[in-house]
This record gives sequence, C-alpha cells and structure tokens, in this order.
Amino acid sequence: MLEELGYKQPPAEVYQDNKSTIFMCEAGHGNHHRSKHISVRYFYAKGLLDDGVIQIKHLPTDIMLADTFTKALNRRQFLSMRDQIMTDLGEFNA
Repeated sequence: MLEELGYKQPPAEVYQDNKSTIFMCEAGHGNHHRSKHISVRYFYAKGLLDDGVIQIKHLPTDIMLADTFTKALNRRQFLSMRDQIMTDLGEFNA
C-alpha cells in the first residue's frame, strides 16, 4: 500500500536458521528425493525473493528469538532469550 502511495519499501528481512530451507527458497527446488513431497505452492517464497519483496538471511539457532516460543530450551538459553526480548521491548518505551 505504501508503494502505491509513492513510498519505496525495502525488502522485508526473513530470518531462517535452516540453510537447506534458504537454498530451496532461492533455487525454487531442492534435492529431489528428499523434497519431492513439497508442493509447488510452498515455493511462493521463491517468487517473493525474485520480485525483491523479501530477503532471506541466515541467523544461527542460538540467537533466533522465535525459538523461545517454538522450542523447549534449557534454562541458560531461555534466560538469555528472555533478556534479549525484554531489552528490545524496553527500547520502544524510551
């Protein structure tokens, strides 16, 4: 919508910790015998990459904040992620 009003938008950054997933999105296909079950509709990300709508970046698992909500973490990892999230929220209140 903003682009239609004349405001150029940079590509949205999508963080992914799985290098195989990044390759499949960029190439539009994967290793055939291991990814043949994946429907063509799941390669929608390839079109978004080609159009410059998104940009996929690798982010190591140990600093992926989304893992806090999706995976079981040990105490050290949980506290580290919690502190990062709370620090980021504090910046918005300033």
